Amino acid sequence: LYAVFLALGFVSYVLRTVPPEKIDHKVTEFGLTSAGHNYLWRELKDFWFTAKNGLTVLNIDTNLRFPPRLFLLLDGQGKPASREALISTLSPHLPYRELPQENFIDKLFDSLSQRFNLS
Repeated sequence: LYAVFLALGFVSYVLRTVPPEKIDHKVTEFGLTSAGHNYLWRELKDFWFTAKNGLTVLNIDTNLRFPPRLFLLLDGQGKPASREALISTLSPHLPYRELPQENFIDKLFDSLSQRFNLS
């Protein structure tokens, strides 16, 4: 039990002290490029937007085993794309959802993130 608390403390420390890496995302005619990895339109299911800690996140479910969902942070140092522009660009290829489909893992993560501040 002590090792578990020590490991959780270490992970919390690392998440607080290591700054996130800046990643570029591009929408192409063949699909989406994120962090140098190409995702074809046939590998992607649907998309929606969420807001976490005052930031806008584009969520895209995939047909892949890993990653099952892409989280693309839209707010950053550069000029972020607007929601309307992204919806008009992605809608011909992917269905847009106003409300996300949440599974057990999503609900569990939201519950834990409300109890423990990881930022």
